[in-house]
Parts: sequence; structure tokens; C-alpha cells
Amino acid sequence: MNRNLAKTVFSRVIGGGTLLLLASGNPAQGAILITGQEIGNDVVFSYEGSINLTDLNMFGSSNVTGGINPFLGAFSFVGGLSDVDTDNYFPTITGPAAFGSGNLTSPLASLNSGNVFVFFPSINLIAFAQGYSGDNISGSMTFNDTDFATLGVDNSQDYTWTLGNNETIRLSFLAPPTAVPEPSVILGSMMVLGVGRMMNKRNQNSSRNLQ
Repeated sequence: MNRNLAKTVFSRVIGGGTLLLLASGNPAQGAILITGQEIGNDVVFSYEGSINLTDLNMFGSSNVTGGINPFLGAFSFVGGLSDVDTDNYFPTITGPAAFGSGNLTSPLASLNSGNVFVFFPSINLIAFAQGYSGDNISGSMTFNDTDFATLGVDNSQDYTWTLGNNETIRLSFLAPPTAVPEPSVILGSMMVLGVGRMMNKRNQNSSRNLQ
């Protein structure tokens, strides 16, 4: 894909030239692991890993905004910035076409942190912050007051994509965290249990005295 065509496709797919996407274990070297999780009333996507840029050719740059596009299988992690300029690579990418039916998520991610990482398999695009050289990177983005269903994300399975140089991108989902009782609730329950045992013992003593 030549540079001008790549930029034209990139702008037309996302509409207006601004990327409207979104987008821990220990991923292996040469792979990036993305995880999605519903936490309370929010949805959090995070990633960690690295990509070997060997055999990947850079073609131009783009200005991107944090978000996801499940219908196009796309993520855009922009770190703590509202938007950022990236170095773009266009390797062959094989794998699923989508990870849900949601299209051009709006509003954008409520909170972004970490390093820049953009993945857009439908146009064979992967992008990083300008100057990225293959180091380990990580980041996250949060969508407030929503869930996977509302975002159009299919979290019933994991998804794996492979780049032309055999590097991999994997998306998996975590179960919602188990709520931990507040210390005051635990203390209150212990006090109630203690009072109950005292009352039971008193009743037993009273019964013995009556016999």
C-alpha cells in the first residue's frame, strides 16, 4: 500500500482524519496482550508488551484519539494525552475481522494512561508514539458508566492477530473483580456474631438454673 493511499483509507475509515477507536499478566517478548474487564460501572482496557519492528516499514504519521471500534477490530491507546501523533506501520495482519458489533465508539475513553499503541487490523495498521524502537510498553483506557454490551464488545471469546513478522496481538477478557467487604462491615458482623453467642450462652445458663 503506498503512502498516499494508506492515508486516504485511514482518513475515510475513521471519518475526518482523526482516529476514533479505542481501544495483566506477563506477555511474551514480541507480543502485546490486551485485556478487557468490567470494573464496577466502568469498562477498562489495558495492554502490555512489545513489538519487534524488524521487517516492518514505517509509512508516515497520523493524529489519533483514544477509543475503540469493535466492528473494525481496532484499539487506540493514547496514554495521558487527548490526542497524539504516531509513527504508522502497515504489515500484513491476519486474524479476526472484529471483536464485536460496536462502530465508532462515542463518547471517547473517559481516562487514558500509559504509552501510545494503535491497532487497526482492517487496514493492516499498527502505530506507536513517534520514535518507538521496540521497547516494552503498557497503557490503559477507561470508559465510565457503561459495559461491554453497550460498547458492542463481544467478550465471549479471546482474539488473536498475527503480524507479517510473526509478532502477535491478543485480546482476552477478565471476570469482574470480586467485591471485598469494607473493614467496618466485617467488624460489625463480628460484633453481631459475638453478641449472638453471648445471648445464646446466657439462655443456656438460664435454662440450667431453672432445672
